[in-house]
Amino acid sequence: MSFLWFVLLIVFIIYMIFFDRKIKKTDSYQAAKSQGEKPTKKLLSKRWWSWGLIAFLVVAWFTAISIEADQHDKDYKARSHQTTKKSKSPIKKPTAKKPKKQRAKVKATKKAAPQKSDPIPKSKKTSVPREYKNALLTLMDYQNSSGDMSYKGFYEQLTSDAGEGFTPAAANYALSHAKIDYNKNALKCAKNYEKTEHMSTAELQEQLTSDAGEKFTPEQAQYAIQHLDK
Repeated sequence: MSFLWFVLLIVFIIYMIFFDRKIKKTDSYQAAKSQGEKPTKKLLSKRWWSWGLIAFLVVAWFTAISIEADQHDKDYKARSHQTTKKSKSPIKKPTAKKPKKQRAKVKATKKAAPQKSDPIPKSKKTSVPREYKNALLTLMDYQNSSGDMSYKGFYEQLTSDAGEGFTPAAANYALSHAKIDYNKNALKCAKNYEKTEHMSTAELQEQLTSDAGEKFTPEQAQYAIQHLDK
């Protein structure tokens, strides 16, 4: 549509130029000019409605460009938010955007719950090992970026070779020192599924608590479902 308005604008301008040239070549116009009189036939460029039409075509052209740009943005967002049909079994949600560097969530695998790690090694100065600090910083990066992971999900992400590769002791240090409200994380995760998957209550409960899903506790999942519409 914007191309059509642009073509109309150019065509009219060209027509006005050629029309004026043709009028200027007439004997009556030349005679009037030589005598200092006003020509009987006005040029298109001297008529107010010509410039009004040009202004209208310019406004219509830019308006069409704006409408097409908005439509393009809507189409792009619609394509980016398309989701695949959900299966009967719990589905692992797409990888969330990760801060600082590309980090893919670990694929869901059935793993035992993280065990208590050995006590943190104590030096004479009781300093915290670098890896422990980095594990805590990485954990908070995930929390600040997505804020929708469970305790087990964080642990698996931090320790897996496909994730961050920290030691279990470093991961446990990070999880024990991070102040995270897992009820709120479960609620945010549930809202994300609500927008894209449209699950039943039972199916959402299973997705939130399953080892192949999000690994929240039943209590955290129940909190999320109860507060989903609030």
